[in-house]
Amino acid sequence: MLRKIAKQRWPIAIGLFITLTVTLMQIGNSQLLRRYVERLDLYLYDIRLEVLLPDEPVVHPDIYIADIDERSLAQLGRWPWSRVTMARLVDELAEAGVKVAAFDILFTEAEENSAQKLLDDLALREMLDPEIREQLTTLVDEVDNDKYLAGHLNKLKVVLGYVFHSRAQGKGKLGYPVTKIPEELSSRLTVPARPGYSAALKVLQRRAAESGFLNAETDPDGIIRRMPMVMRYKNGLYPSLSLVAAQQFLGVRRIAPDYLDIGERVTIQAIDLGERSLPTDRYGQMSIAFQGGTHTYPYISVAEIMSGRYRGGKLDGALVFIGSTVPGLFDVRATPLSAEYPGVETHAVVADSIISQKIPYKPAWEIGALVVLLISLGTVLSVLQPMLRPIWLGVTTLLAYLGVVGGNYYLWVSKLFDLTQVTPLLLVSSIFLWNLINTLIRENRERKAVTSMFGQYVPSEYVQTIMESPDSYDMEGDSRFMSVMFADIRGFTDMSEKLTAQELKMVLNRFFTPITKSIFDNRGTIDKYVGDMVMAFWSAPMPDEEHRLHAIQAAFAMQAAIVELKKEFAAEGLPEIDMGIGINSGEMNVGDMGSTYRRAYTVLGDAVNLGSRVESLTKFYGASLLVTAATQEGASEYVYRFADRIRVKGKLEPVTIYEPLCPVTEASAKLYDALDKFHSGLEHFRQQDWSTAREIFQGCLEEPEWQNTHLIQLYLDRIDTMEVQGPGPEWDGVYTHTSK
Repeated sequence: MLRKIAKQRWPIAIGLFITLTVTLMQIGNSQLLRRYVERLDLYLYDIRLEVLLPDEPVVHPDIYIADIDERSLAQLGRWPWSRVTMARLVDELAEAGVKVAAFDILFTEAEENSAQKLLDDLALREMLDPEIREQLTTLVDEVDNDKYLAGHLNKLKVVLGYVFHSRAQGKGKLGYPVTKIPEELSSRLTVPARPGYSAALKVLQRRAAESGFLNAETDPDGIIRRMPMVMRYKNGLYPSLSLVAAQQFLGVRRIAPDYLDIGERVTIQAIDLGERSLPTDRYGQMSIAFQGGTHTYPYISVAEIMSGRYRGGKLDGALVFIGSTVPGLFDVRATPLSAEYPGVETHAVVADSIISQKIPYKPAWEIGALVVLLISLGTVLSVLQPMLRPIWLGVTTLLAYLGVVGGNYYLWVSKLFDLTQVTPLLLVSSIFLWNLINTLIRENRERKAVTSMFGQYVPSEYVQTIMESPDSYDMEGDSRFMSVMFADIRGFTDMSEKLTAQELKMVLNRFFTPITKSIFDNRGTIDKYVGDMVMAFWSAPMPDEEHRLHAIQAAFAMQAAIVELKKEFAAEGLPEIDMGIGINSGEMNVGDMGSTYRRAYTVLGDAVNLGSRVESLTKFYGASLLVTAATQEGASEYVYRFADRIRVKGKLEPVTIYEPLCPVTEASAKLYDALDKFHSGLEHFRQQDWSTAREIFQGCLEEPEWQNTHLIQLYLDRIDTMEVQGPGPEWDGVYTHTSK
């Protein structure tokens, strides 16, 4: 594992650099980057909000919306309604047992006084009798509808609305601030300030229970996701309509900001409402916990309320927001769930969140947690992904995506944590993109290296497999159990003397082509061509559990190819060719070996040397193919004849060699009988029963099953020698070869 990591140190380093860059971007102050990150985060915020919406909205049962709808306008007259009508509405709400009525309506303009209008008409005033003018003056106060409405506002808790605006002017009577801003904090407070306002008439404000602003701030994309809880005017902090309505409904007296001093800036991290703490962002805004689209809360037509049908009914103890859903009459806002969301329902959602304590928020530790997540996730992906193939790159990236999004969604559902998703997803995507590009470059480089290294030495399907799964081979040195073959053209020296250089080249090419094909067709790897000799091995670079079988299959295919070549060469008057093949199996070292100037993928070791010795013995035993016992034991699909137990030059340990005859499926009963007879002669030979052994071997010479009788004659010659010289006291049946 450590070696793989070391090989990928540069891709890993770049992945860690990407991790550092994204982490610094998260904690940095780049306004350009922050702007785009925030926009992406808002988009993901909307997706999360919509995906995690409950099947059935869970809303407070005592929150209602009194809707000034088309039906209400048809029955009560066009807007604006008289203050007398509004007073009747307040009376009906009080009769219905409503606890708090919050008006998403501005009462900034005084209603025209009919008596005052007559007095103000100069022409009419000159015509009126002084006594009548005096009576009209007395009536001015009695027909003041604003005062009339004010006289009804104390029948229940009424919250009036006002708006802050960017014009430096004040209109109407502004309500009381929740607190005065300490002078030492004033210049550093991050809550936005507004220079002007438009509020309710003084006569109405004095009789109302409280008032709150109606402003709603939009995000850069024009969508409302957060609602200001407090806004700054001069040296005071003023509450929103939703906050005040919830305060009155809960019967809480105190609203206080929870300041957080962060050096150069002072922010508000929460609004304390009695025992409740309402988390806000640094601008004093609270996330809106939308439960669904429009009409999530029950709407009641004002026309129905005015008919008296709700007196003493289901509105008892309710919090009612009065507003309108008539297009063009009142405010319509864009939210993540609807492009046309009534502003009055937005206030209801916020008040519900405050009352129910279901407020999504960004915890103070978000930045620290994100930094830890980015570093941890980035480090793991940076180290892991450079070692993976493209499909696993995709799998690990998908798992990282699922982990980030799943964890984010879980914390939203369980804790209402509004944590950013953009930077972790951006980090995962960036590291994936880098490693995908790096993998494609590496695979292209490996493809070229593999083709260069193995294209002329292994079967084409091997090359394809290696390119598809480079991890399945290793060019570094490795020790494994393999099979090696040496094949040599017999009589090459005589042939080279009879042919010109061009003819010899042609003969060798025609010889090596079918030989190589036979090796490739049986999953072998060409090690080298040396003059008239070809060396091949099995189980590298790709592992092959049946390498011994495949080596012998290749040898028989080569013999069949030689038979065809003999016919062609004879027809063309070329010298006859033959071949000796030796195969051994054992532990060998395989890998890319050589010097700085020249390297080759080859095998080394004693087992390789023994394979070469076995090939050189084929002529001695009159066999075209010999294999060692290590090879024979792993290829039981063939029938073998024992050749000899030998001790090669330079080795003390004896080796048993066999002559493969044919596949088991092609062996006849006569062949098995001939083998039994031959092996019986060998048994008598080992027991030094020379006469019996000679008799059996002489009988074997007459067997038509034997194409190679040279081996039988070899044992007859040994018997003659043994009878004359004797085997000696230490004879163990092993024949020692004194030359290579």
